[in-house]
Amino acid sequence: MRSLHKKSQHSYKNNRARKNKGALFKKGVFPNYNSSHVRCVEKQDQDSIPLNLDPDLESVVRLGDSVANDVLNACNRSRDPLVLPFKLRPRQTVPQPEKQSANISDNENIIVNISQFGNIFKCIGNHSCDQPSLDYNITDRKGLCVDIKVLCHNCDFCSDEIPLYTSIPQKHGKPLGVLNVSLLLPVLCSKLGISDIQLLLACLNIQAPDKRGMQRKLNTVADQVEDMGRQQLVKNQEYVRRISNLAGCSGETDVEFDVAYTSRPQDGCDTATQVFAPVIEKTTSKHLPVDLHIGNKLCSKPNCNHLDRSCKKNYCDETSINQAEAIFLKKSLENIKNQNILKVKSVTTNGSASLAKAMREHNAKVQEKVQHFKCFIHNMRNLHKHLRSACIKQPKGMDRLLYCKKLATAIRTRVRLELTRLRKLLRGDELYLARAREAVTNVLDCFSGSHDSCKHKSVVCTAHLKGHSTRYLPYGKNVVLSAADKQKLQKVLDKYCGVQQLRDTVQLHNTNRCENMHSRLFSYAPKSMVWKRSFTALCYSATLGASVGRGLSLLQLAGRCGINIEASDPMYRYAMFTQNIARYHSDRKQKHEYKTSRYLSHRKRANRAVLSQSLYKAPSKVTKEHDYGINLGN
Repeated sequence: MRSLHKKSQHSYKNNRARKNKGALFKKGVFPNYNSSHVRCVEKQDQDSIPLNLDPDLESVVRLGDSVANDVLNACNRSRDPLVLPFKLRPRQTVPQPEKQSANISDNENIIVNISQFGNIFKCIGNHSCDQPSLDYNITDRKGLCVDIKVLCHNCDFCSDEIPLYTSIPQKHGKPLGVLNVSLLLPVLCSKLGISDIQLLLACLNIQAPDKRGMQRKLNTVADQVEDMGRQQLVKNQEYVRRISNLAGCSGETDVEFDVAYTSRPQDGCDTATQVFAPVIEKTTSKHLPVDLHIGNKLCSKPNCNHLDRSCKKNYCDETSINQAEAIFLKKSLENIKNQNILKVKSVTTNGSASLAKAMREHNAKVQEKVQHFKCFIHNMRNLHKHLRSACIKQPKGMDRLLYCKKLATAIRTRVRLELTRLRKLLRGDELYLARAREAVTNVLDCFSGSHDSCKHKSVVCTAHLKGHSTRYLPYGKNVVLSAADKQKLQKVLDKYCGVQQLRDTVQLHNTNRCENMHSRLFSYAPKSMVWKRSFTALCYSATLGASVGRGLSLLQLAGRCGINIEASDPMYRYAMFTQNIARYHSDRKQKHEYKTSRYLSHRKRANRAVLSQSLYKAPSKVTKEHDYGINLGN
C-alpha cells in the first residue's frame, strides 16, 4: 500500500469504516444490522456475560423458518403484557436439488424368479474369453420386474435382455409382470393400502413401483373382483336352491338383512358416506350371502358427471343416508325375485320402523306375503337396557347400580332360556306364544321366592330340585321387591315381551351373520380410511371371502388375473394354511367345551363388580402379602 499523509491516513480509515456498516458508532445512531451478517461479541465484553448463558447465543445468527415460527408462537401465547409480538425475517430455506439415483444401488435388493435366474448361467456358458471380466447392467425396470444384460469388459460379448420375472400374456399390448399384479392382491384381500406396500418394500430396500401406476392396475383388478363377487352371489343362490329342494322346501329360504355405515348416522347431520347392505340366507349351515347392495356418495374423479360406468358413486347427495336401509331392502328383495332362483320366505331385520314400512310396501307391490321378523338378540338387548334404567329401590346396604345391573342380567337370561327352550319343545306358533307369555309373567314371582306356578308355567325353574341355588340373583338371595317396583319391572317386560313383540320374534332369528359380514368388511376397509374408488371392490372381496374362505378367494382372484399358481408355490401353501386355520376355529367354536368356557368367563366378568361389594368374598392371601403399606403395623 502506498504511503499517505497522516491526515490522509485518518480520512482513509474513516472512509473504509463507513463502508463496513455497523463498524462505526455515533451517539444516537443505531447501526443497521443485516441479518446475513454475524457480529461477534468483543473480548472486553465477555466478562459481563452471565456464566450460565447458552454458548450458541454468543453470536447473532439468522433464524430458520421453523425456529422463527416457534418464537412467534411463544410470544403470542405469553401472558406478560410487556412482551409484544415482533416480526422476524427468517432465513429462507433453499431447496436442495434431489440427487438423481443411479440405475441400481449396491445395497438394493431385487426380486428374481428362480426359473428365470437360470437363464443367466446359460448365457455365461456361451461366453468364451481368455480373461473374462463379466458385469451386468439393468436395461429395463417395470415396477418390480427387472431386465438385465450380461457383458464382458475384456471382449465384445454382450447378451440379449434377460427378464428376471415371469409375465402374463395379454390380448392387446405388452405382457404384464406377475410381480406387479401379485403386489396388488393384498390391497383387495386385507387392510393394506398402496402406501403400506410401498413402506414394506422400502424397508426391504426394494425400489417400489410408482404409486399412480399401481393405482391404475388396482382399478383393473378391482373391476375383476366385482365381476367375481356378482358371479359368486348367483352361485350361492343356486346352491341354496339345491339344498332347499333336497330338503323338500321347494326353493324357499329365510334371510336376514342388516346395514353397516362407514360412520354411524347422527341426528341432525349425515356423517356416513358409504353403505354396505348384505342379505344372508338361513337355510344352510354356511350362511352364504345371496345378495348385496352398496351405496357410495364419493367419487374419485374431480370433474365427473357420475354417468360413466367407471364412476363408483351410486347414491344421490340429496337423499339422506338414513333412508338407505329401507331402499336397499326393497331393492334386494326385488333383485332376488327377478333372478327367479330363490324364493324368500321371511326376512329378519332389526327393530327399525322404516324396515317394517318397506316390507309392507314390497308385499303390496308384488302381491306376495313375505314374513317380517325382528332380531331376537336386539330385542333382548333393549330389554336389558331398560331394566337397568328402571327406577327401583334397592335394599338397604346394597349399591343401587350394581343391584339393578345384576337383576337386569338375571331377568334377561331367564327370559332368553324360557323362550329358547319353549321354541325347541313346541312346533306350533300359537301354542308357543301362549306358553311364552305365561313364562314371562312368572319370572318376577319366581325370583321373589314364590314357586307355586313354576311347575305349570316355567321350563327353567329348578326350585323343586334338591340342589337349587340362588347364586345367579343379586347378592345370592331372593329378590325383595315392593309392589311399585314389581309393577315397573313388569311394565318393561310387557313392552319388550308382550304378545306382539313375541310374535315378531317367534322364530328367534337374529342378524349375527350380517354383523359378521360387516366385521369382515371393515377388516378389509377400516372406517378410519376413505375408500372412494376401491370400496365396491372391497365389499365384493369380503363377500367372496365369506362364501369360499379367505384363502380360496385369494387363489381365485390370482387365477382370474392370469397368475399360474401351483401346489408347491408359497402363495398356494399360505392360502391353504389360512383356510385350514379358519376351519379349525370354526369347528372349535361349535364344541361344548368352548361354549362352556366362554359362558363361565363371561359370567365371571359380569359378576366381578357385584363380588367386589359382597360380604361373602374371602380375602386373598396373595393380596394380603403384597399390601406392604397396610401390613407394616402388623
